[in-house]
Amino acid sequence: MPRRFRCPACRTRRTSFVLLIKHCSDHSHAVCTCGGYHYAHRPGSPCCERNPMGAVHSAVRAGADNDEAWRLTMDIVWETPGKPMEKWR
Repeated sequence: MPRRFRCPACRTRRTSFVLLIKHCSDHSHAVCTCGGYHYAHRPGSPCCERNPMGAVHSAVRAGADNDEAWRLTMDIVWETPGKPMEKWR
């Protein structure tokens, strides 16, 4: 099975990295280079800085135990505002 590369914006697949870069530049699809990963990645990926739970994922990858990950999760849940509620009536 050939290796496939996914576009971060539209999620279509390409068979080579060169074709993926060409597709992204042709369609103005952006990748994130925040430093959460050592490569350009999809915005909002688990360790991306744009992901609200990114700190927990990064801590677990760095070797944090379950208690520390749970404390980080609870801090994020209680301190981060949620999305505004729309169409609730």
